This record gives sequence, C-alpha cells and structure tokens, in this order.
Amino acid sequence: MDEKIQLDSKGAQLLVTIYEEINIYMDLQRIFEVVFSKLFPVVKGESGIVQINSVDKLENYYGYSNKAGIEFWEPNEVYPCPDFMNTIITTIADISTEQKSKSFFIVPNIFYAEIRSDDQKYGYMAILFEPVKNQSAHDRILGIFRAVARQIAVIIDKKRALEKKEYLQKISLLRSMLSSLSHDMKNPLSGISGFVQLIAQKSEDDSIKKYCGIILDSLTQLEEINSEFRNVINNSSLTLRKSEISLYSCINDVCEKLSGMYTHEGVDISIDMSSDIQVKADNEKLIKVFKSILRNAKEALPDGGKIEIRCKKNDSDAVIEISDTGKGIPSLLKDKVFEPFCTYGKENAAGLGLTVARSIIEEHGGTISFSSMLGKGTAFTIHLPLAKKEAER
Repeated sequence: MDEKIQLDSKGAQLLVTIYEEINIYMDLQRIFEVVFSKLFPVVKGESGIVQINSVDKLENYYGYSNKAGIEFWEPNEVYPCPDFMNTIITTIADISTEQKSKSFFIVPNIFYAEIRSDDQKYGYMAILFEPVKNQSAHDRILGIFRAVARQIAVIIDKKRALEKKEYLQKISLLRSMLSSLSHDMKNPLSGISGFVQLIAQKSEDDSIKKYCGIILDSLTQLEEINSEFRNVINNSSLTLRKSEISLYSCINDVCEKLSGMYTHEGVDISIDMSSDIQVKADNEKLIKVFKSILRNAKEALPDGGKIEIRCKKNDSDAVIEISDTGKGIPSLLKDKVFEPFCTYGKENAAGLGLTVARSIIEEHGGTISFSSMLGKGTAFTIHLPLAKKEAER
C-alpha cells in the first residue's frame, strides 16, 4: 500500500462517523448511500459513482446524486445509464492509462480512488465536485476520500468471506437434511410399489390392472427422481442408459408436450435444427435437461415472449442453444446459477433443476454454459459429443 494518510481532526471525525454507520451485514447499495451522503456535504459533491467488479469480473455501478439519491446500473443494451452517472463514467474512461495506474488522483472536478485490498482490486469510487481553490482543502478532501475507499475494500473483503462461509454452512445443513429426507422416502415408495403389484396380481379386472400399471410407472419415475436427488446431494455419478438418439426427436418431443401450455401463456417456441444430428445419450435424462431449461425460460417470460432452440454440429460436438427474450439474470447471481438451491425468479422451486442438468450433461462428456443480459434475455449453450459414426462423417 502507498504512504500513510494524514488527516486533520475534522477529517478523522468524519471517518469515525462513516465507519460507525457501515458494516459487513449491510448490502453494498446501502453502504454506498451512507458513504456518499456523509461525504457530499464535505467535498461539495454534485454526483458520484462506485464501480464494483462482481465475483465473475462483471461491472456493476452504484450512483448517487443530490437529486436522484442512490441508483444501481449494470451495463446492458436495454436500460440506459442515468445521465449523472454516465458523465463520470465517460470522464474516467477517457483518462489516460498512466493516470489510472495510480490508486488515487484528482482530475478537473473529479476525485478518483481505487477500491483495493492488499491483493484484490474491486473497482473504484469517483465524485464530481465543485471546484475548490484552496490546495490544502483539496489535500484534506482527498485524504478522506482515500481512507473511505480503503475501508470499503476492507468491508467487501469481509463480506465476501462471510457470504462464502454462510453459503457453505447453508449447503452443508441442507445436504444433511435432504439426504435424510431422501433416505426416508425409499421405504414408503417401495412399500406402495409392492402393494400395487400385489393388487394387480390378485385382480381380474383389466381396468384395475391398467390403473396399477400407471401407478407403478409414476412410482418408478419418483424413485428415479429420488435417486438423482441423492446423487446431487452426495456428488455421486449418475447412471446413464445410453443409446444412439436423434437430438431433433428428443427436443421436438419435449416442445410438443409443453407447447400447448406455453402458447396459452403467450410464449412462442421455435426450433431451428436438422433432423440428422445423432448423439449417444440417455434420452430420458436429456429430456429432463431440456425441460428444466425451458421451464426456466418460461419463468423469465411472465408477460410472454420467444424461446428459440437452435442446433448445429461441428467436428465432434452437437451444439444446442436455447435462448429466451426474458428479463435476464443479474450479474451478481450469474456465478450461482448452477449451484444447488438457487431459485432466483422462480416460484415454488427447489433450485435443483440446473444443478441436475449440469450433472447430466457433464456425465455425457459435454458442457453447459450460459450468457445473459438484463432486459434482453438469456441463452444456454450445450455441447454434446456426436455419436461415433456421426462424428466420422
């Protein structure tokens, strides 16, 4: 770190006030609101921004002005950046690389300070202020500004460490509870299955035999779901029943079963792919993957919209893209989408669908990823190895 910051008594008192009012249990937006509201009267601030990089290095901006208060903006093509924020962002972007290599500096009417811990740069803080002719006042304000930026870095360090610890504790507890629940379900399911088979054997009524068969099929599906549930909880590998299948047939079957309900809710599904793409895979497991992604897409389209499915092949893979025109996923949540129990934007969901989907795709030797933009939509991309004879063509 650079040289020690020197502050007068008023500056020190302001810092004490700010430090007492912010803590790691507050969300970042509230922290920056407190910081700016305390700093502005001292530095004669007009507007300010904080740019923070999320865990996956995406930029988020928090802005504050005397007129608008605190606002949040994530760079995207749909929602424009507020003018008061854009003025500062543009000015900072135009500053030379050499100047920005310094942790703290003043350019005309703007204070700039990196938000950095010893080994991690989180972003920067900048305030547009009224010109101050007194150089000593400049120095005092910059000293306060630098000290606040350092404290914010300390808080972000601690917040992320705490969030990670709390998340791991939560996952551990949920895994333990759900593992017990899943284990306890095995005996009742087996018991019901046994008695239904007994009823079917003893009955001479064809209708009863038919209904028993339907019940047994449903119980088999429940047992498979419960088995997959345990696999996710215990990080176990899945059992795959592979055969050479047509991707078009698999995807089209899913869409035909969902299209009636989706059309009723104003969601249009389109498929753009050839019928000759073959993969060696577990058909039922892939159906589960496509259903999960399509359900998520529909959840992102509460007012209707489009879901497009495209598939092509390269030298060794089939590449499937499923995109929607929905509300998108905030960057702060993008690194958690495939984690268990992530339920952003979903009602009455356990948050295991995409976790299971990733497990299934990876067990097939493939990959699944996504890109998303707020207000524009989300696209999931799946790579699956082609069937051997298909790859050799």
